[in-house]
Amino acid sequence: MPQQKSLKYTGPTPPRRLLAGIEQIESKMEEGDYETAGSLLHSLEAKFHENPILQMAAYNYYAQTENYFALESICRSLYAAHKHDPDIALATATTYMMNERLGMARKVFVDFLRRWPDHGDATNIRKTVEALKSTLLEQAEPNVTESEFLEELMVLHDEVRYALDHQLYYQGQRLEERVRAKYTHIHSGYQ
Repeated sequence: MPQQKSLKYTGPTPPRRLLAGIEQIESKMEEGDYETAGSLLHSLEAKFHENPILQMAAYNYYAQTENYFALESICRSLYAAHKHDPDIALATATTYMMNERLGMARKVFVDFLRRWPDHGDATNIRKTVEALKSTLLEQAEPNVTESEFLEELMVLHDEVRYALDHQLYYQGQRLEERVRAKYTHIHSGYQ
């Protein structure tokens, strides 16, 4: 599995107050004062929630504190906005794996290999993709044998779990309806 790296921001210059706050967060993290760093981060998130540089700082904070649940939302948002960045793609897939969303992790890894087939980590990622496929097939119902169907279904299952875990109930309901419409032979256990 690829190692998580710190993410660096490369966009337009953000507000000075935000930069000063992020510097404080990084300083507190270097001192090992994660509680204060977390408080500072949360106060900045209230003011600059969608700012990409803050999302990068939040990524670094949550990765260092091993809060993979919070990290998942940050990665998902960063990946949606920066699909051209291989480091963000790897961070997103790795975070999905740490949250046991293997279908979603595999999907991002496959997309990564399609976009950057010659990347330095490509060989390891190919091995990870095959291992994930084997794991997903092992977890499947005994009567499910079509691997394409299974892979799509596992991603949808992970998407529904993500929505429920992050209290995005409407999104989870829409995903379940999409699964039911497409796969009429599947019955939901959430009735």
